[in-house]
Amino acid sequence: MEKEIRVAMDKGLEEICFTEHVDHLEKRGNDVNFEEYNHEYQRCKEIYDHQINLKFGVEFGIQPHTVDLFEEDFKKYDFDFVILSCHQIDDKELWNKEYQQGKTQEEINDIANFYDYLEIQPLRNNEFMLRDNTVASIEDLKLVNKEIVVLGEELNKPVVATCDVHFIEPDDEIFREVLMVSQEYDDAE
Repeated sequence: MEKEIRVAMDKGLEEICFTEHVDHLEKRGNDVNFEEYNHEYQRCKEIYDHQINLKFGVEFGIQPHTVDLFEEDFKKYDFDFVILSCHQIDDKELWNKEYQQGKTQEEINDIANFYDYLEIQPLRNNEFMLRDNTVASIEDLKLVNKEIVVLGEELNKPVVATCDVHFIEPDDEIFREVLMVSQEYDDAE
């Protein structure tokens, strides 16, 4: 956390919000130690309080059977910022098709019908699936997007082509740079 703060200050930022991603999964348990996360945040807040405004946030990867657990976390900690996301159903990943395995097309359609729209992203955003062998080729990534478009057409659902935008205004690029440098991405500047 301290590294991200120093990079943010070096870039001239006045405020930074940490949003640790938390999933309560049966197969892994809670993947964040809130006591350590909160302790480190409070420690950094004391050190840097007059130099940069720090915010304490969280992203809850929510599922129906985990709502009570997240409510406990929410009540226990004084979050400045909370994001809700859905990456799993029944503790099975959606992005790598783990949840969809063994399901009929009708069952997949029922899942997709729950959503207001379907989403596809540029191939580059999903290249991690090549690196972790979820898919074998760029052609497989193209096929995934095509399958989502066809499913949207069949279900009369809009398909939104997003790009995992990290900033809109050119001046906001600095926020992305802070994250990339602090996480030691090879292409960070």
